Amino acid sequence: MELNILLEQPICFIKANTTGNDPYKDRIKELVVIKFEKDKKPISFTRLYSLSEEDKQDKILPFEEKSKSLNEFFKDCGFIGYDIRNRDLIFLIQEFNRAGETFSLYNRKIVDLRTMYDKLNPTNFELAYKKYCGKNLPKDSSLQEEVFNSVELFNTMLSKVNRKEEDKKNVDNLSLWFNPLPNSLDCKGLIILNTDNRPIFNFGPHKGKVISEICLTEPEYFKFVIISDIPKDTINIIKSIVAKATKQIHK
Repeated sequence: MELNILLEQPICFIKANTTGNDPYKDRIKELVVIKFEKDKKPISFTRLYSLSEEDKQDKILPFEEKSKSLNEFFKDCGFIGYDIRNRDLIFLIQEFNRAGETFSLYNRKIVDLRTMYDKLNPTNFELAYKKYCGKNLPKDSSLQEEVFNSVELFNTMLSKVNRKEEDKKNVDNLSLWFNPLPNSLDCKGLIILNTDNRPIFNFGPHKGKVISEICLTEPEYFKFVIISDIPKDTINIIKSIVAKATKQIHK
């Protein structure tokens, strides 16, 4: 199994099975990852269980024990998967937050197969697979089968994208076309890049304003934001932006 694109960075296809639909309360039961390096062949396949199948309510396997190695595994990786921008990646970020690990989508390339498919023909994953791969998804398929099906669907849909062949083999272009929040630096799209490629607020009274400028000139607002009820990965990115700006001032 290979990818029909040029890779300048590792790419991970991911699929998560969870205890519910709320990433801030529910947990990942199972996480399956296929990682592709620059030679475009899968180099590793990882299955991670966050909760035991025997007792999903009480027996929690420690994500914390795996978090550092998994964070290193994802280092410099982009992500591809179906609806990952709205679901799988948000769950993953919250698991890392609980484990005390810093993990964000900053500077990562993301290709969401749902966005890719919706732009070609809006529907769901099962119909997308049937239309482009010419067969039905197996009934009661495992998470492992689904993530391999995602790779197959990606390659087939890519051949249908009406772009220059050399353009659509570039992950940067695919991330721009098929990432539902291409300018976002965090999982919820609360921090985005402006036309000057500077991080700005996408919420609150300072929406549209440069984060570093606001937080340095209004330290009370900075203190308010980092204790407010927004995702932890958003807070971590804001802290990082302000810390970097502060260092530049004191150089």
